[in-house]
Amino acid sequence: MNPSKNTYILLLIGAVILLGGGLWISKNSDKAQPIAIEQDNLIDVGVILPLTGDAAVYGKAIKNGIELARHQIGTSGAIQVNLTYEDDRGQAATAISAAQRLISEKKTFAIIGGAMSSTAEAIIPLCSQSKVVLLSPTAINRCKNNCSLV
Repeated sequence: MNPSKNTYILLLIGAVILLGGGLWISKNSDKAQPIAIEQDNLIDVGVILPLTGDAAVYGKAIKNGIELARHQIGTSGAIQVNLTYEDDRGQAATAISAAQRLISEKKTFAIIGGAMSSTAEAIIPLCSQSKVVLLSPTAINRCKNNCSLV
């Protein structure tokens, strides 16, 4: 089943809203760390999606929406977004490893990911502890234990 054009448009709108909302929340929260915008207005954002495996069709559709949003944001001239993609194969343990790499090695400001509730919930503690904004495009389970999932 091929995702329709409307699916891509909805993903684009969602990604822009999530990224913009996450940046606004972080910028306006007393508890949030300052947004580290590097030289030339570059923001590093990690993306953890199922790009292979049974859920790859969803991960690839989300990736296409994110790329459209990045292009839209980039053409506005306000900021440039550097995306680093990690494949979680739809597995929680792989998502945790990917989040650890993005946080410790890439020093990402935010992570878009957890296309599945199980992978999103698996990386919430790490993102929360590291004060990294987590934007989940499709996870639906409610957060337990006072988590901060945008």
